[in-house]
Amino acid sequence: MALSSPPLLTACLACATSALGTKYQIGNPELRAERFYAKSIHALRSILEEGGCEGSEDWLLATVVILCLYENRKPGYDPATATAHIAAAGQVFRKRAMTKMSAAATASSQELASSQTWSAIIFERIFTESFLYHCMVMSVQDSNLTPLQDPVLRGVFDDYYDSCLVSTSPEPENWPILGMHYQIVRLFSDLLAALDDTPAFCGLGDIIEQLGTWANTSLTDGHGVHILLYISAAKLLAYQHLTDSSSDTTQYQSLLQQELENCKNLLPKIDVTVNAFSRYFFWPLAIIERVVRDPTASLLVQLKLKNMEDVDPAGKRAYNWVAEGFERKFKSA
Repeated sequence: MALSSPPLLTACLACATSALGTKYQIGNPELRAERFYAKSIHALRSILEEGGCEGSEDWLLATVVILCLYENRKPGYDPATATAHIAAAGQVFRKRAMTKMSAAATASSQELASSQTWSAIIFERIFTESFLYHCMVMSVQDSNLTPLQDPVLRGVFDDYYDSCLVSTSPEPENWPILGMHYQIVRLFSDLLAALDDTPAFCGLGDIIEQLGTWANTSLTDGHGVHILLYISAAKLLAYQHLTDSSSDTTQYQSLLQQELENCKNLLPKIDVTVNAFSRYFFWPLAIIERVVRDPTASLLVQLKLKNMEDVDPAGKRAYNWVAEGFERKFKSA
C-alpha cells in the first residue's frame, strides 16, 4: 500500500528513520525524519486540495495515524500537533462509516465480506485500535478528542467490534494496541465525561459497577496485571471525584483507600522493561501520583517512571501530558 501512496510511504519513512536513528545513534536522525515528515504532509495536502481522494481510503487512514505516531515519538514531543492528526483520523473514520453504510445498502453481507482480504481486515483492526489509543491519551487534556462520546462515532466503533472478523475476546493478545477489551476503553471515556460533567452514556455509579465486573473477569481469567491496575486506578479516580464533590465523604474515603491499597499491591508486580507495556500505564500512574498523592504510592510510581524512561523516552513525555491533564482537572474541581 505504501509503495503506491507517497504520503503514506514518506510518513512510514519518517517513523522508521526516527526509530532507527535513536536505536543505532545514526547521525542527525531527527533532521532526516523531519524531512520525510514534511514531504508526507506536503503530498497529503496536495492530494486533498486537488480532490484526489474521497476521504475513506485505507491509505489515508494509515497516513494520518502514522503521522500521529511520529508526532508522539519524536524528540520535542508536541501534543498540539499530534491532536491535529487525531482529529483528522476521526473524520476519516466517520467518512469510512458513511461509505460502508452506502455499500451495505446496495450489496449483500456475503458480497461485502468476500470483498475484504485478510490483510485489509488486520489493517483496519490495528489502525482502529491505534486511533482509539491515541484518543485515550490525548483526551485527558483535550475534550474534543473523545470520539466515544460522539453518538455517531461511538456507534461506528460499537458496530465495528460487534462484527469484527478478528477475535474480540478479552485476552490481551487479541488487543495488540489497546492491551485490553474495547469495552473497558469505552468505560474510561465515559468516566472522563462524567468527571467533566458533560453528557455521558452512563452515570458514574454504572461505570464503577461495570469496571468492577471487568476486574472480576480479568482476575478470574488471568487477563493481565496491567488491566487490573488500569481498572483499579479508574475506580480510584471516580472515588476521588466523589470524595471531592460529596458532602458525606466517609464512605467514599473508605472506598478510595481500598482501591489505593489495591494499586500499591499491583504496582510492584509490573515490570515495564520486560513486558514492553509502558504505554499502558500513563493513566494509572498519573492518577496515583497526581490525583491521590499518597507518598508510598508516589514512590512506587517514580520507580516505574524511571524504568519507563530507560526503555521508552517518548513514553515519559506522553505520561507528562496525561499527568498534567489529570492534575488540572482536579485542581479546577
